[in-house]
Formats: sequence, structure tokens, C-alpha cells
Amino acid sequence: MTRVTRLPAERIAARLGLTYEGPCAGGEVGAAYVRHPDGRAAVLTEGTAAAAPLLATARAAGLPVADYQLVTEVEGRNVVVQSRLPGSPPTIVGPALVDQMITLNERCAGLLTGTAYPQFPLYLRESGPGFCLHETVAAHSPRGAALLAWAGSLGAGELPGDDLVHADYHPGNVLATGDRITGIVDWDNAGRGDRRLGLVTLRYDLELRTPALAAGLDARLRAAVPPEVLRLCWAHMGIRLVDWAIRHHGPADVERWLTVAESGYDI
Repeated sequence: MTRVTRLPAERIAARLGLTYEGPCAGGEVGAAYVRHPDGRAAVLTEGTAAAAPLLATARAAGLPVADYQLVTEVEGRNVVVQSRLPGSPPTIVGPALVDQMITLNERCAGLLTGTAYPQFPLYLRESGPGFCLHETVAAHSPRGAALLAWAGSLGAGELPGDDLVHADYHPGNVLATGDRITGIVDWDNAGRGDRRLGLVTLRYDLELRTPALAAGLDARLRAAVPPEVLRLCWAHMGIRLVDWAIRHHGPADVERWLTVAESGYDI
């Protein structure tokens, strides 16, 4: 199974003339704290220029996001140097943080109306570029094959809507100072669609971090999101996390995400 390699951040920082200050907490591909020669603090991550205008739109809507200072290619990898936001990933995920994440996500509503940004791809019938790999899931077990069959039956290749969609909205991608969220990071792969994909992503993540809160968010999602939209988001996240767990984690994680994905069959 092909694994995604981590960003050699210290070496790339040196190539860019930046001072490497250490890895950022969390994340599985790698991000690092760096500093410009003039002393400005920044963060080095993988990414492309495609997200830059989306971040400008998000900032205009009052969302706490970074700005891109440099986008380039080093050693065959697309990298971004962006401003460093205050705060750090929360160590405790409680109801107050979840409520803030839901409120901030609502600010994404309609932000891309009338734009030409492409719809967010769901990869329900074909593999994504390095994630949502169908071959991995299909080869794993009959349960994996059944998940792919259900997802494919939903008949959509893209997520409809005109909201700004964060592709990986979970507590590991927010920064907080105390109980206040001060930043939302990792906007690579953001697109246009239904913002509530972010809440489904959050719901899956809570299964791992705070299962007691996951059930409460389940009820909110089923009450507030049209079933046809919720099914699309649920299937996308199921394929993404099952594939990732097969390639990067272990049997317990695969079992967890298959079970959560299967709970969406009755939506």
C-alpha cells in the first residue's frame, strides 16, 4: 500500500533561506514553524497557490485564516510559507469548542456564489489524488467493497452548493487560545460546495477524540442537513478515512471508520 511521505520541512526551510524552529503539533504530512531572515514568524506546509484567493474570501468574511507569503516548488514538492497565527491546536475538545467550530463554519455560507471555482470533488466513484483511494478500500474486505458500492450508488461526482468548503475541518486544524478559536489552518484542497461537509468531517473526528459529543452532532446533522447532502458528505469521509487508516494506521482504526461510515447507510 502506498503511504504518503512526510514533508522534509527542515531541509526545505534551509533551501528557502528560512530558520527552522520545529514541527507543528499534529498533522500527518508535516508542517513546521519557521522564521524569515527579517524575524517574521511563519509556517511551512505543503500546498499550492490555488487556495490563496479562497483565503482572502474567508478573511473578508471574518474567518481567522493565514495569508500566503510564498508559494513555490522545492525538491518536487509544492510548498507554502504562510503567516503564523496565534494559538495552538486544542488539547481538550469540549462542547464550547465544537459550538465555535459550527458557528465559524456557518460564515462560509454562500461565499462563492457567482464565482467560477470548481465544485468540490467527492471521489465516490473513482480514486482521489493521493487520498480516497478505491483500490485500497476494495481490496481490504467485503465491508470496504460494500462501502464503495453504497457511495457509488449515490450518483454524484461533486458536492453541490456555493459555500466555501474546508476539505479537512477538524480540531487538529484549528488553533485556540484558552477557549477561543484564533485560527483555522490547512485550506489546501478547499473548494465550492456545501459547507456542511466540514461538520461531517468534524463528526467523524469526534468519534476518535470525544465520542460523547459525536452522538450529539449526529442528531444536529440529521435534523439540519438534507438527507441527500448528508449522504454524499458521509460517504466521502468514509472512503477517505478508511483508505487512510488502511495505509497509515492499524486494524482498530480501520474498524472504527468502517463502523462510522456504515452508520450512514440509513440516512
